This record gives sequence, structure tokens and C-alpha cells, in this order.
Amino acid sequence: MRAGKVKSIGVSNFSIKHLETLLPHCKVIPVTNQEQLHPCLPETELKAYCESKGILLTGWSPFGEFGRK
Repeated sequence: MRAGKVKSIGVSNFSIKHLETLLPHCKVIPVTNQEQLHPCLPETELKAYCESKGILLTGWSPFGEFGRK
């Protein structure tokens, strides 16, 4: 980031426990946490936690996999 080659960083599949372990050691807070997120798995507690820390929760979902034969 100091060299101007990176504008932001993020993490993927970090639970609240993982974030609580990581954040005290960060000089730069992750901008986003990418999680599996959809109506069947809303992750409301994680969403609230991320919002309280200023981290965007980015959702992804394996829509093509459900019921696939």
C-alpha cells in the first residue's frame, strides 16, 4: 500500500473468531470479508460484526451447485 501498488485488502471466509484474532495485529483493516452469503445462510451475526468494524461483507453463493445432478 505504501508503494501505491495496492489500494485495499480483503479477507475471505473469516469468521468472527478469525477476525478477532486478526484485527489487533493489523496496521491496515481489511476492506471486505468475502463469505458464502444467501437466503439459506444469511450470516446476520457476522454481518453485524463486520459493520461494527467498518468491514464490508461481500457475499458469494454457489447458485449453480444446488440440486445439480
